[in-house]
Amino acid sequence: MTWLARPPFAHADDWDDALERDEAAVQCIADAAALVDEWLAEYSPEHLLSTKLLAEWHAFLFRDVFPQFAGRIRNQSFPREVHFSEFNGVGSRLVDNELRRYEGSVQNLISQLDDYQSASQEDFDTQVVRAAAWSHADFVRIHPFLNGNGRTGRLVIDYFAYRYNLNPVGIGRPSRSDYVSAMSFYVKYRDSANLCRFLLPLMIRPSGEPSRP
Repeated sequence: MTWLARPPFAHADDWDDALERDEAAVQCIADAAALVDEWLAEYSPEHLLSTKLLAEWHAFLFRDVFPQFAGRIRNQSFPREVHFSEFNGVGSRLVDNELRRYEGSVQNLISQLDDYQSASQEDFDTQVVRAAAWSHADFVRIHPFLNGNGRTGRLVIDYFAYRYNLNPVGIGRPSRSDYVSAMSFYVKYRDSANLCRFLLPLMIRPSGEPSRP
């Protein structure tokens, strides 16, 4: 099954909305995401998050939806510009450098978490959510792919959840306005605190409630 909202390599704000209305496309992506989810549950502790891994996830999620650019990163060899909401993604000529910086920053966060010494589980879990929030928000700010950046970015959150035994949030686009506001705030001010507050109750269960199996 192949589904295209626009001709190949075009981009528009309504792509995600059109995807949400196409039941076959949504199911196709959900089926692929379930397999990625299984992979994360088993292998996230063994793999550092990397640009290569993100491109592989994107290619797997969208290979049957928009195969022409599934897994293909915007750069000088693929000079396509994108916008989302009222924002522009990073310019294609800068994406490779931005992703190198992003990968280094994320892997540094993972290294710090792996070595983190905390007096309480609650404190450690909060640090994980902070790392996940920033890693998701900055990925979306860069917008390295023509489409599917939000869904791929939410896999980044789930990577942290599975690696550190918190609750995954899934790839579906949140409908709550506080998520949208938090993302807009990050893109404008590079501050992920609002997104962290949004994710905390989703990723960390109240005391006494079981975490994911």
